[in-house]
Amino acid sequence: MNFVKRSVSLILACAVGAAGLLPAASAAYLPKRDPRSNFASNIALIYTGYYDPANYDGVPVGDYDKDKFMPYVGYLDERGKAQDDFFDTFLILSLQSPHGGSLHRWYDWVPNSVPGRLQDWQYAMERPFAKNLQLDALEQAAKQVGRDLGEPDKQVNVYLTIPFPDPQSRDFGDFDGDGASDDLSSLEERNALVRWYIDEMTARFESRDYEHLRLAGFYWLQEDLDTTVPGERENVMATADYLRERGMRLGWIPWSGAGEKGNGDRHGYDFTIVQPNHYFNADTTIERIEETAELSRSSGQGVEIEFDQRAVENPYYRQVLYNYLIGGVKYGYMAESILAYYQDVYAIYDFYHHRSPIGRELYDDIYRFAKGTFVAPTGNVEGRVLDAEGRPIAGATVTGEDGYAAVTDAEGRFAANDRFAIRQTFAVAKDGYQSRTVRLQASEGTTIRKDIALARSGGPVLERYAVEDFEGSFDVGGNGVVSRSFEAAPEFVYAGAQSLKVGYPSGWGPVRAFIDSSSEALADSDRQFANYENTDWSGYDAISMEVYNATNAEQKLDLEFMYDRYSWGSSRVKQVLLSPGQWNHVEIPLRELREAGVNLSNVIRLSLRMSEFATDGATMYFDDVALLKYERQDQPADTFAALPSAVPTMDVGARWTPVVKDRSAIDAQGNPAIVPDAVFESSDPSVVEVRPDGTLHALAPGRVTLRAFANGVEAESTVIEVSGRTFHELKGGRSKLSPGEAAPISLRSFFDNGYLIPWEEATYRWSVDGNAVSLSDKLRPDGTVVANEKTLVGVRNGSAKVSVTIEYNGKSETFERLIVVTPNP
Repeated sequence: MNFVKRSVSLILACAVGAAGLLPAASAAYLPKRDPRSNFASNIALIYTGYYDPANYDGVPVGDYDKDKFMPYVGYLDERGKAQDDFFDTFLILSLQSPHGGSLHRWYDWVPNSVPGRLQDWQYAMERPFAKNLQLDALEQAAKQVGRDLGEPDKQVNVYLTIPFPDPQSRDFGDFDGDGASDDLSSLEERNALVRWYIDEMTARFESRDYEHLRLAGFYWLQEDLDTTVPGERENVMATADYLRERGMRLGWIPWSGAGEKGNGDRHGYDFTIVQPNHYFNADTTIERIEETAELSRSSGQGVEIEFDQRAVENPYYRQVLYNYLIGGVKYGYMAESILAYYQDVYAIYDFYHHRSPIGRELYDDIYRFAKGTFVAPTGNVEGRVLDAEGRPIAGATVTGEDGYAAVTDAEGRFAANDRFAIRQTFAVAKDGYQSRTVRLQASEGTTIRKDIALARSGGPVLERYAVEDFEGSFDVGGNGVVSRSFEAAPEFVYAGAQSLKVGYPSGWGPVRAFIDSSSEALADSDRQFANYENTDWSGYDAISMEVYNATNAEQKLDLEFMYDRYSWGSSRVKQVLLSPGQWNHVEIPLRELREAGVNLSNVIRLSLRMSEFATDGATMYFDDVALLKYERQDQPADTFAALPSAVPTMDVGARWTPVVKDRSAIDAQGNPAIVPDAVFESSDPSVVEVRPDGTLHALAPGRVTLRAFANGVEAESTVIEVSGRTFHELKGGRSKLSPGEAAPISLRSFFDNGYLIPWEEATYRWSVDGNAVSLSDKLRPDGTVVANEKTLVGVRNGSAKVSVTIEYNGKSETFERLIVVTPNP
């Protein structure tokens, strides 16, 4: 279930322009149990509605009873008894109201919405105090966990939510009882509204006489802060002051695009926890988590962990969840930082109760993470560096993350063992060859192998396009804290009369100088100058530049390529190492950008970015940025083993036909081409057998690494799991309908590792016995029928039996549900 969508601000210009800039008040996260958060450590976000039951099969989503809270308050064993504490703080949220008013900032493009009004705020006030739910249920769960642990005085912290006092709400309603509807365009009225709200909520909380709950403060719901709106900052500061006078705190959890996300303390918030939003944005990688961690560490803030139920069902989302957990070990926030946990609605509860063992495994790992004892999974990577003809290259340098460095042996081999089970990045270089960056997904307890081919340096340049030569009048944009000027001193000029001098300050998160195109895509951006016109780079082989590192230490420079639209989400980064005190020739093969997802036909910005510093700030000189097309350009193979399913899990008895594909060769459909005559090898033939015809046969439950070879080159290997059983859930299709009422119904099928069986790989037969209901197809936006989902409609009074038969891997199972149609009372 994916019930909750984070509310985000779309003020992109602010987000991109500020780019997370902040001065480093202290180079440390906001620690756990700090007075600024009223001693919170691990904060569970609890979403309590409003969610229209009609959209969720009649289920009252957002209602938390004692049973729902138990796996959050205590770390439960299989019998449901607490063995330890779990989350110490609970943030109770209501994101929307059934009355149509926005509890966030109102945007006129949101359909059927108006600025928040008194009735919307009153709904948000009532939800936490529903009888035997929400806070009442949390009190009961905390009492039970305390009893289980022998801690009768156990307490947990509670934060309540303040809806956004929107100055656009000109007819809010009469909250102060003076007989007139209040106009929130007045800062005075907004401050009075917030004081009234805090007083009302505090009084309600205190009237319940909770013994196991402590009201620690309030959370500011709006996930950005617009400094251009008169009084918005002052409203926040007045709220924080009012709470501090009462011994409470004001917290804020801005989204990744909020322009002021690094400046929470400046605006009055007692503590700020930043959302990476990596989980919700497939364009991002673990680098987004790293950037967020750097920002939070440098500004004394915390980090949000983000996941939902898809982490059980989908390989991509499971890896993303582990990116957060592994990132906590890698970047230090697991042990050193206050943490918030976005978990949709009920994800922790659903993990604990899931039929697959992986649900319990995720529950256990998140608990260990909260306690600071999570051990990050690791795997091994082995590679062999070859030339375009397949000959080994000895003496190539291979550098990776966390200081990894190696030199290939006489057979071109290197090994990187005990690497975190995330996507590992390696830069491979050798004089006379084009450098190359490869990314390999390390997998727990296994070794991933790949041959890496290098192309020889391109030789004579056939065509050259100057992106920016830094001659003439100054024309380079960038962040305000980044000093930029043209330099004419000969020792700092590589070609022509001038170079670009950039001073990067440390302690501000990622900081950038911009080389911008004249594209209309940047028309409403923070572009200050237009440096180049040709945004179509697809006809060139490489981009090159000369960079002088004026520091006394090796530095990391990020080249950030923005394409198609003005968004850091539509950007890719290539990192290069710069030797100190000298000019460095930097050349990036454009095929690497294409493989990373960049649309080379529309590159609209090149940012010269630094976020990690070996010294206190850094000065760099840039010259001669150009696109190159070579007279001769090798295209070495970049091969990988490809499976016939997006889910790398086989059912026992299943047969698959894998292939090897080459990213450097594109077929007529624009996809990596299949390489003929591939040979495969299983790490455990008793689990997955490779048959003489090259097909795979799943023999027993387990896990194997599949190696692949084509034309003497080893392709990137992959991991396959074999499931010992499958299970199915018939969801939706409420047992009672009224005539004309519709309800979705679907059959969801799972492997025993929790992954959903792709519905496209099974056959479904639906039928209805009786004339009380009808079935209609569920369609994708492109008109494709979703075979495992239907829509039920009540036709007339009576009953009917709905059946669905699934055929998968030669096995057939049938599931039924009785539907009764009666008039509404």
